[in-house]
Amino acid sequence: TPAAPLTDSGSISGITLRMSGPNGAASNAVLEPPMDTYLAERSAMIQHRLELLASAANTPAGQDQKTQAITDLGALHAGEAADTLASQITYLDARKTKDLAPESVHPAFAALIKLGKPGADAALKALRSMDLAPPTDTSDVTASPEYRARLLALVIRDVQGDEVADFLLKREASRTPDPRRRALYETLLGQNP
Repeated sequence: TPAAPLTDSGSISGITLRMSGPNGAASNAVLEPPMDTYLAERSAMIQHRLELLASAANTPAGQDQKTQAITDLGALHAGEAADTLASQITYLDARKTKDLAPESVHPAFAALIKLGKPGADAALKALRSMDLAPPTDTSDVTASPEYRARLLALVIRDVQGDEVADFLLKREASRTPDPRRRALYETLLGQNP
């Protein structure tokens, strides 16, 4: 017996076939994978890029891979990677030093902004928990807590807007018992790029 024709949608070997047309007539069929396949592939891509972020980038090729992984996480809107990106916010893409805008030289900064609210939430969380001790190597300005805090605050400001960012920073300043952290939050208030 012949198989019944597919008129609305059907699945053939894991591929969804969508067909529509007047009175069940076939027109412009589109083959696409099922949603669970897409989600599994996206999850695998995100996991692979997170592994690249965790590895040392001691060679130019390793630095390129790390920068691309960070950029990809932003493009994938991988909210689940936001905390990792916030921890990598001062990672410097040394190839882009001609344009010193934070989004050019710090790929994790740009990726957090692309994430939107999950990026701003991760930045605020990182601000709350960051180590305020001065670095042992003072020659690298990007290693200072003030530099890291400024980048994190700028993510919050870029995503949430100035008024909400100032409200969040004031709230954090009023909640912390640590006078150094309170002074840091107060320094970040009203700070624009």
